[in-house]
Amino acid sequence: MQIPFFNELAKGERFLIAGAGGGYDITHGIPLYLYLTKTLGKEVVLANFSFTELPRSGAEKVFDGTYKITKDCEMLNYFPENLICQWLWNHLKIDTSIYAFDYELGVQPLRQAYNYLIEQYQLDTVLLVDGGTDSVIFGDEQTMGTIVEDANSMIAAVKSNAKNKYIAAIGFGIDHFHGVNHYNFLENVATLIHDGGYLGAFSLTKEMPEGKEYLALTQYIHQHSHYPSIVNNSIAGAMSGDFGDIHATQRTEGSELFINPLMPLYWTFKLETITQRMEFASLLENTLSIQDVKTAIQRHKIYKNGQFRHNQPIPL
Repeated sequence: MQIPFFNELAKGERFLIAGAGGGYDITHGIPLYLYLTKTLGKEVVLANFSFTELPRSGAEKVFDGTYKITKDCEMLNYFPENLICQWLWNHLKIDTSIYAFDYELGVQPLRQAYNYLIEQYQLDTVLLVDGGTDSVIFGDEQTMGTIVEDANSMIAAVKSNAKNKYIAAIGFGIDHFHGVNHYNFLENVATLIHDGGYLGAFSLTKEMPEGKEYLALTQYIHQHSHYPSIVNNSIAGAMSGDFGDIHATQRTEGSELFINPLMPLYWTFKLETITQRMEFASLLENTLSIQDVKTAIQRHKIYKNGQFRHNQPIPL
């Protein structure tokens, strides 16, 4: 048996795997990158919505707000893209680049940046990856996590010229740290099943070749970054059998975590079915900056006038 997601991937030949929410999101695309390139023999370009001060990195600016990051870029205090390039070379002898999109880009310039890469590499498929599950948000939830960056990337990607567009979210339960209600998340997944946009879920395990490399990458980042990833360390802990209120980084001290076996699940979807359900999608389409995106989502919340689905506990 095989979930529909892998049948969908087989349709593509040249992929863009991009981190949707910025920061370490692209790390969750590395297992998929390794599977597509090593197992299926596909061509893959990596990209990420970035929180780094990219002009200071010494990276080549290839398009408006788009920088080509390599292992040889200047190391900055916070630079996930560079760390990944270093790890790929040091650990696997893969010399590749990651295209980083400037954090200031709104939907319109980000869509143009996607299209630049799609044209340059003749890409047919965009696969967004999200660390956490707040990308599966419709806009009628009482709390929406850190939806701004995810929604920005999702609307830009779905409006791009790629033929196939998907999203994979990993880290069920992690966004509780940011106020996401997982009853609402599961209700959204049920809606997407009804809409025909759910492509199934699968778990990343420590026995898989891709899982072993994910754990190695997470350890490398933990050792070499001033800002270790809460999401990566939570997923890695769950993959290793941790359970409950376990803290791998001081960044979560003072909060209660629930590390559990559902965290390493990738939940996969047709991107368009989610954006069609996003109540604020049309407000974002013509935004030029990330501040425009924030303002549009805030305006949507005001328009809702408190008419949100209430947060509920999962009755288990």
